[in-house]
Amino acid sequence: MPVAFVAGDSATCREVTELLGTSVVTAAVKQGLGRFAARSMTPVEACELIEERSCKSVSERRWPDPYKPSAPV
Repeated sequence: MPVAFVAGDSATCREVTELLGTSVVTAAVKQGLGRFAARSMTPVEACELIEERSCKSVSERRWPDPYKPSAPV
C-alpha cells in the first residue's frame, strides 16, 4: 500500500506534503522549538490525533503515486 499517512513533528509533516503532495494525511504531534527542544502534545492527545488522521487516510483512499527518486540514488 502506498504511503497515505505520516505522523511526526510539524517540519516532517510539511516536508512530506512538499515531497508527495496534499494527498498524504499528516498528524503533527510536536513542534520543534530548536535543535534540542520541542513542544509536544500529551500522549493521550497525540494518540487521539494519530487515530483520527489514520482513519481519515484509510477512508479517503487518496494515496499518492509511489515515490521514485531520480538517479543516481
